Formats: sequence, C-alpha cells, structure tokens
Amino acid sequence: LPDTCALKGPAVLPYAVATVVQQDLDLSGPNVWSWGELRDKVLEHGRPFENVADDQRFSMQQYGLPGTIPGTDVSIEATTDEPTFFGNYAPPDDLDGQVIDLVATGNAQQSTRLRVTRLPLPSPLQDEIATYAEISEVQKARGDFTTTGALGLLPRSQGDGIEFELPFPGGSNGDVAVKAADKKVVLSDHIPISFRLSLERADQGTWVGWADFSVLSMNMLVYEYISYNFWNTEPKDDTWQAWRLAVRLRAAMDPKTKWMPPEYKEHLRTSPCLDGLRHQRWTELYDSVWKWIRSAQAKGVEASTERNPLARGEVRLAVLARLLMLGEESGRPDFLFLQEVGLAGVPDGAWEQLGGSTAPGGGAFGAAVAAAYPALKELLQVYRVANASPNRRGGARDSGLILVKASLLAQYRVTPLTHAGGRADAEPGDAYEKLYGDNAGKPIVGVQVQDRHGTPLANVFGAHFEKTKTVQNLKTLFGIDPGVPTMVVGDF
Repeated sequence: LPDTCALKGPAVLPYAVATVVQQDLDLSGPNVWSWGELRDKVLEHGRPFENVADDQRFSMQQYGLPGTIPGTDVSIEATTDEPTFFGNYAPPDDLDGQVIDLVATGNAQQSTRLRVTRLPLPSPLQDEIATYAEISEVQKARGDFTTTGALGLLPRSQGDGIEFELPFPGGSNGDVAVKAADKKVVLSDHIPISFRLSLERADQGTWVGWADFSVLSMNMLVYEYISYNFWNTEPKDDTWQAWRLAVRLRAAMDPKTKWMPPEYKEHLRTSPCLDGLRHQRWTELYDSVWKWIRSAQAKGVEASTERNPLARGEVRLAVLARLLMLGEESGRPDFLFLQEVGLAGVPDGAWEQLGGSTAPGGGAFGAAVAAAYPALKELLQVYRVANASPNRRGGARDSGLILVKASLLAQYRVTPLTHAGGRADAEPGDAYEKLYGDNAGKPIVGVQVQDRHGTPLANVFGAHFEKTKTVQNLKTLFGIDPGVPTMVVGDF
C-alpha cells in the first residue's frame, strides 16, 4: 500500500477499551502508528482481553440497558434472575452468564396497558432443559467450553426426569436414540424464558387485568452460527498452534473487532487511500487470508459437529417441539417466540402465502413447514404460524418465528405486522423494512392481536437486535404504531 493509505497512518484506540488494549499489547499509549504495528502486536501478544479478570470480560458500558428508555414509557425487564446465555466469546463481548433474553413493553394508553409477570418454564421444560448453572458445572468438569461440546445431553445432578425418543438414529443399527431419565437437554446457547403478558384496563383509578397470554421465548442458535464459536476456545489437539495464529490474525483483520480503531475499521476490506482509489493487490491478499481462515473454521466445525447429532438446528427444534407436546395442553404457552430458527427447507413460494397460516389447518405456509420438517408436524396441529420473517442478508436459515395456540384463535384474531421479505405488498417506505436495515438484517417478526371484531389490542414482536443498537431500535419499533400497547421479546 502507498504511504497515503489510512492503514499506514496513526490511529487512536477506542476510549472504552483503550487501557486494557494498551496493557495487553504492550503499547506505550493509546495511539498506534499504523495498522501493521497493531497487527504485529496482536500476533506477538495475543488478542486483548484474553487474560482479563472475570469482571472485565463483559462491558456493561457497551451492552448494559436501562430499565426505562429515557423520553419514552418503554421499560425493559428480565423475567428471570438466572443467566439465559452461556458462551466463551472474546472480551469485552463475553456475554456468558448474562441475562440477554429480555422483554420490553410500552405504548400504554390512557385506558389500556401491558404488564409482564414471571412464570416458570412450562412442564416438562422446567425439569428437562438444563440451567446455566448445570451447563457451566459440566463444562468446567470436562474442561470443554465450546458450544458444540455443551449441546445435547447432560447428566442430571439429582432426581429423575422423563424418557423420550430423540429425532435421530441412536447407533449403527438404526435404532432411535433415547433421552434417558437421568439426562437433561441443552438445545441452544440460550435458555428459554417464560412469562405472562396481561392486558390491563383502567377502572376507577386502578388497573384491572382482562386478558392474559402465556409466552415462551427462546433463541434456538442457528446451526451455521455455531461456526463463529470455533474461535472462542483453543483446541486441545495438535492443531492449537495453527488455531492460535489464525484467531489472532482474524482479530487483527476483522472490521467488527471491538477494539479496532475506527480509522482502520472502514478501510480494512478495500483500503481506499487518500487518493480515493481501491488497491486491487491489497484486496486480493485480504480475501486470500479470509479464505484460509474460513477453511480452517469449516474443517474445525465439521470435526466438532459430526460427533454431535444435536448440533443440527432442526434436530434441536424437534426436541423442543417434542417437549412441548409431552406437556398438558392447558400448560402449553399461548405464544411461542423463537429466534434463529432454521427454515431454509421451506420453499420460496410458501413464504408468499404466509398471510393465511393462522387459518384452520395452518394454511399453505404451515403445511410447507411441516413437509420440510416432519418432526414439527404434531406441534403444528395445535399451533399455527402467526408470522415468520427471515434474515434479510442470510435468508431463511436464520428466521424469526411466532406460533400461536390454535385454540386461542377462537377468541382473538392474530394478523401479521412485518413482511416475510421480498413480498409485493412490502412498500419501499415500509417502516419495518427500514428497521430491518438498521438492525443489520437480523429478523424482527411481529403480529397484532385483535378482538373478534378486529379492534387492535396489542402489537407483539420477537426480535434479535444488534446489541449495541437495542435502545435505538426499540425506540424506533415502539414509535411505528404508538397508539397500540406493544411488547417486544427476544435476544437483546
């Protein structure tokens, strides 16, 4: 690169992380003379934050959320005191042990509002899905902190659960695998949350509940995203040296690296210099390095997932469906809000028929989901697909999904608010589509609950927000239809 390129010029480390980065990379101050110097320091000393104390692995300044968003009536709350996420991400992004599955409510009117009440997980999920504490204990005992290593079956610390068949062969003889009574299941790197959503009316100075809906929400962890976790734990076999080189080089060349100076972030991919020209040779080198990194990642992930049948997203979703169907009908939640659901097997044409999926029989879209994923057929006999929406950049392999109990539709109407994507009725100025762009394409899926006469009662959404944009995205989402009480649940 010529000397006029930004990558060859000085830069300042981001203020929030400068002190730790400076110490870990043995820099004389918060300034670096060039991207090349920063890269060499990372290769020599390792990624910053790797050896920080536990209380520094997570940045509250970067990820903390207010209880109430200033200037609005939007409140954000947790429905559990127990952590809902386990992982081993590089600091300051290590959200392990945090509650990141949350609920936001707002847009209260003079006469109506929404209220959230904590609920335990419905039976048998409460007894069969491993808690964060149980997962963490097994990880420490095994010395394996990878996501793939945790997914699947864990030994139950006490008592007995239920035994049921799993949706994959149990061995070379083709017998069906079984979840034994002395095991629990781990279906994602998230633990589901459960709560009651009450619609309250003002009555002579007090709020009186007149409609209640039970809700279960869970991020299912898309299979393709498991590959990102490959870089979170150093392997214990003879590939550790190559892994260490790759993970350091990857951090130094990734514009998304949180401690990367902003002067370098915008120039890493194409490196336009001060003369405004792209430098083809740099781009070719940059792409070749990432090709090598992706190859190492793919081979490592394949080796770790091929030994674990529950690594597959559709298998874990099928186990969740099985658990729900094992419970009593009265105990099943009225609404299921699922994030990171893999629906790539659903034909493109079926998405265009999503609007009729709450009709008797589930409509064409529900039928297409059941045909693509037969293990969900029983669940879709008692639930209807209220709405679904794919990632605008990654497609249906990462979708948001709302299911509503079919029996509830005798009392209420549930109509889609967000578009599935690429539909003719999605106007260019659609506010939800704009929000999708602000959210880096991650799914936001919503429905409106109405009474039998079509009067709006509540807008409810499932969302997977870009963490650093949560507050702004919530303000935008609640502002689209401020005249209707609104609830947002999901991973944020």
